Amino acid sequence: MLSKTYSRLRSHLVLKSLRPGRLRQERRNPPVLYVPGIFGTKLYDRQRQVYLWSDYRGLLFRQPGEAGFELDPTDPQRVLANETLHEFRIVPGIYSSIVTRDVVNALEVGLGYRLGCDLFFLAYDWRSDYRRLGGLIELEIRRLQSRFGEHQKIVLIGQSVANPAIRYWLRTCTPEIRESIGKWYAFGPPWRGTWNSVYMLQNGYWPATRKYHGFSAEAVGTCPSVYQLLPAEGRMIDRRGERIDGFDIFDAGHWRDAGLPCQQANLAGQLAQARDFAAAIAGTHPAEAAVPQTWFVNAANQAVSAALEGEGNAPAATSLETIRKRAPEILERCQEIGDDHFPLRHITEAPCGPLVTSLDAMPWGDNAVVVSRAHDHRALINHGPNLYALVKDMAMLRCTADHLHV
Repeated sequence: MLSKTYSRLRSHLVLKSLRPGRLRQERRNPPVLYVPGIFGTKLYDRQRQVYLWSDYRGLLFRQPGEAGFELDPTDPQRVLANETLHEFRIVPGIYSSIVTRDVVNALEVGLGYRLGCDLFFLAYDWRSDYRRLGGLIELEIRRLQSRFGEHQKIVLIGQSVANPAIRYWLRTCTPEIRESIGKWYAFGPPWRGTWNSVYMLQNGYWPATRKYHGFSAEAVGTCPSVYQLLPAEGRMIDRRGERIDGFDIFDAGHWRDAGLPCQQANLAGQLAQARDFAAAIAGTHPAEAAVPQTWFVNAANQAVSAALEGEGNAPAATSLETIRKRAPEILERCQEIGDDHFPLRHITEAPCGPLVTSLDAMPWGDNAVVVSRAHDHRALINHGPNLYALVKDMAMLRCTADHLHV
């Protein structure tokens, strides 16, 4: 496949200066557990015996009304999420949209990792309550320690929305299991949520166009995970650009008043559990801080920092494109530097380590926040400098920290 071949060659070019052959020979690799982000696990319909979410067939061969992407509380096991989506196949055998294949290749080329041998991906249902994900992570860590040794440290890599779930788990798990984490690499952690979650509740998610298969707004509204990604500070402004005092993103009544989608079943209940989750991962926590970690974030774009209230029957504007069309004169009051999902401020106000904008200043092996300029939020995990930094930092840990080994 052309995309996979290109990804492999790109890894060789990105890591060329690290002399990967030398890195692979120095020491044994600690096991890596990668936790994908939203849409990062395939969805398999057991009743129809087809994949709903994995390649072009899920977009083209069914009508939107037959999607099956929603969570069905009466039959929650009908659709399974148990296989990692490394690439979304567009033209079979020729072209794919890379999801996690670049990071797989970087770890294989740079450090000699192999999928299923010492590099593992945790497939999980990203539609469900993120508070359950920690239990799956813990089970997988114990499984790996049964294979590699009970004292083996595990390296965690979290992509995007998986990181709040990891943070929640680290704050609630036992000290024993927490100490099993050698280091945690968090790519694009939306600690305070994102207005993109509201935009998806308004419009759904359509990978191609609305002419093809996608996640309707009704399907998105059944997913507790989407509500747990609501922007915790939830700023709302009026048409004059003035902040609306007292607006509460977790209050269903305020959703009706501001023009946010309020037709979803059990909206109040979904918002209540989202409020609890936001409070549980807010700020800093000594248990979590005890785990070595590096965050990778983006500063190449503008992100929504405040939504525009809907007037009359108009829905609230929750994306920069919508605000630009409706009220371009107040756009500057609604955006901040970050990536296209959330402002950089959400990451840098309580960083886990020094902010690094150049790899020349990287404190290899220690905590840091790497501020890069990837194309967008989705590209953060595939950004060449980030892959380089990940491989080199893991190599430094492997060479200098014996506690990563049995």
